[in-house]
Amino acid sequence: MNRILSFIIIFSFNWITACAFKKNKFENNQLNQFSLQEKGDYPVIGILDSPVSRFLKSSGIDKKDTMIPSSYVKFIKYTGARVLRIPYQASEAKLDYFLQNINGLLLTGGSQLVRYEKTKIMSEYGRKVKYLLKKAIEINQNGNTFPVYGICNGFSQIICSMSTNDTNICDVLTYKHHKAERKKIKFTQPLNQPFSSMKKQIIDTLQRENLLLFYHSLYLEPKFFQQNSLLNAQFQISSLSSDYQDIQFISSIHHKSYPIFADVFHPEKATFEWKPNYISHKIESMFFSFYIAKYFIQQASKNNHSTSEELIQDFLEFKEDSTLIETPMLSYQSIYLFKYNSTYLQ
Repeated sequence: MNRILSFIIIFSFNWITACAFKKNKFENNQLNQFSLQEKGDYPVIGILDSPVSRFLKSSGIDKKDTMIPSSYVKFIKYTGARVLRIPYQASEAKLDYFLQNINGLLLTGGSQLVRYEKTKIMSEYGRKVKYLLKKAIEINQNGNTFPVYGICNGFSQIICSMSTNDTNICDVLTYKHHKAERKKIKFTQPLNQPFSSMKKQIIDTLQRENLLLFYHSLYLEPKFFQQNSLLNAQFQISSLSSDYQDIQFISSIHHKSYPIFADVFHPEKATFEWKPNYISHKIESMFFSFYIAKYFIQQASKNNHSTSEELIQDFLEFKEDSTLIETPMLSYQSIYLFKYNSTYLQ
């Protein structure tokens, strides 16, 4: 009897060990496929702040104050990279200064206006994104890799920033009321960056199951993308999804020449937002989140900009004019709130 019991215990232990090894082998393959360029320190990523959400406005918050949801900061920092706030209210000269001190730029999701619909005039936020994207393209054109990644609203901002004086590309975006929900995506073939070297297991799961969170109101349908010569000359469609009425829309794009890419879905929420119950935390969702973040940082590691000691000491980790606050009214766990400081903007 003891021999039988011993056999069962040993067999069970070996089976569990084998399963763990198989799982770890998969995880290690995921992690080891990334290699950063030789760079003294990990890259510094600029995150553009945004106007305070209407749900947070109160007597204690100035209308000029700005915010960054903490999940975006964690999304960057868990790769080992560092974060610098880029205030959207800053002058163009100050934005130039920040650009020279970062290795990549992240545009977050949120409710920030792209443009005023009645006048078709871009908002201040939209104008600053347009300026930053123009400068980022110039940096890339001059041979210095500089990635830009837009999430959700950042996707729309990048699309609208491609407008010229005689065309308003914002018109290709369609407004529809949308609730937060999980969806599957269909990757275009052949796979485009940043998905081209992603493991088949992740690809198959994301195309089969509703795992990615969508929470947006501006859609870009493939037919409008194809009809716009400025857009389809510069960008490729990386993935597609469908809304609740089975209308297909573009869920991610990638620039044909430069590491500028954008997703409508929210990869950062799979790992760092736990309050809403509609977010998937399956291992495939979290690996996908890590994969995108790591690809972004990998591109940023190729950039040769150095961060000044002044910024490292005073602003790099939000030490100046910032408060981390809980946000029970929103789908964010918490946000960084930045008090208006005119001296930081000039």
